[in-house]
Amino acid sequence: MKFRILFLAIAGMAIAGDSYAQYANDALRFSQSQFGASARFKALGNAGTAVGGDLSSIGTNPGGLGLFTKSEFSLTPEFVNYSAKSIFLGANANSQKDKTSITNAAAAWVARFSRPKGSDLTKGVLSLNFGIAYSKVNDFENKIVYSGTNADNSIADFYSDIANNAGYGPPSSTNPPDGSLERAAYEGYLIDYFGGKYVPDTDINNEQTKSEDRMGSQSEVNLSTGINVSNRFFVGASVGILSLKYNSEGTFSEQGKTFGYNANYDSDYSQNYMTTGAGINAKLGFIYKPNQYFRFGASAQTPSWYKITDSYSEFISTKLSGGTNPALNVANDEQFYNFSYRLKTPAKYTIGAALFNNDLGFISGEIEFIDYNSILLSSKTSVDEDIILDNNQQIASNFTNTVNFKVGAEYKASPELMLRAGYNLLGSAADLSTSNRFKTSAYSVGAGYRFMNSYIDLAYQKAMYDTEFQPYVLNSSNSSGPAPTASVKNGRNSMFFTFGVRF
Repeated sequence: MKFRILFLAIAGMAIAGDSYAQYANDALRFSQSQFGASARFKALGNAGTAVGGDLSSIGTNPGGLGLFTKSEFSLTPEFVNYSAKSIFLGANANSQKDKTSITNAAAAWVARFSRPKGSDLTKGVLSLNFGIAYSKVNDFENKIVYSGTNADNSIADFYSDIANNAGYGPPSSTNPPDGSLERAAYEGYLIDYFGGKYVPDTDINNEQTKSEDRMGSQSEVNLSTGINVSNRFFVGASVGILSLKYNSEGTFSEQGKTFGYNANYDSDYSQNYMTTGAGINAKLGFIYKPNQYFRFGASAQTPSWYKITDSYSEFISTKLSGGTNPALNVANDEQFYNFSYRLKTPAKYTIGAALFNNDLGFISGEIEFIDYNSILLSSKTSVDEDIILDNNQQIASNFTNTVNFKVGAEYKASPELMLRAGYNLLGSAADLSTSNRFKTSAYSVGAGYRFMNSYIDLAYQKAMYDTEFQPYVLNSSNSSGPAPTASVKNGRNSMFFTFGVRF
């Protein structure tokens, strides 16, 4: 299995992002978290570092927890529509899926300090507040479909590359090994042995289709505390307990003609990934309010340290028919591979500012700095050293630091009703200086209504980002040319609803 992982990792990095350099790309996938927030902060484009006073602060800038004057609880479900528009080999395809889940649930408790009678109640440490919050910080859901006619190569080129990289000699009863992809491809007449190497045995102009369903998310449970000093300086810290689950079920189908069996073939190559993990991080932040008009905030999040288990399975099923030979079905047994590793994600640093008017509302902005080049994989077993070293080299060569921009505004239409809007632009983690691929932009709007000690907030967010996929990868020396590439425009339309109560 090691040679296969190395081959996929090296070849797959030809396209940064979502091709099958599995561990380097998973490391990036699990490092690109965005804070799960209330509908209020979602409507503000998550630009809340300098705002505070919202339960989202528990997982973003814990200094904002110090602004609470009453204990509070809130719950935020979301409804999301995911869409993907692809172009593959000149053909267009669309896919979509829906999902409902809880994105945030949080509570805060205010503990005021008792002061001697006659002392200045506006000076010194006024309160020590505590908070706990569950937040969904990353969403892996998506459904991607693309198809077209390939006039240059076949997935059979991929199978022959694997067999040649493994150094297999002439075919025999045990060569390629039973149960392997290469064996199933050979017995299904997709590849043959000629001129001292394995070669594809399929015609071009084959029909190719890839369908992939992605599921799962990352979440945090943050335990936080915040201090109010003289109603001017608010500082806080939190510890995050992390979990992740990512599943991907994909099938690549190809139909065409195979020469060796003189028949039409219909072959499916299925790949299934299941990844689970747990980790920990910490956050420190503050908000400074020099007067009633301005607030300045900053936060720092340590790297997140994960322990991850990855389970991967694959198999081929090929049907041959329509030629001079009898119909034939060939399939290998599903092969399972497990791999465990440790992941250190990048640290995050955020600075922000907000301008307030008590009668009109406020505007807020922030900048976030992340160095994805600092992602690091490790393993406690020496057997995996080559895999870890190769993927770390791919990270160092292909990922870079990035800057994210967020801005939001809240307008007080009445004492009870607030209108909000926001925008954020997340830079590309891939080192592609001549391209805007992998950047994400998101627009949001929302409203909030306050009544007695309760409130309701609504938000709509539209996020868009471009990615590229390769259904298989080929050696750079492959004479059939590069593997085909699908360009995909991804969309995410989200509705958030928050109900909160102060007590």
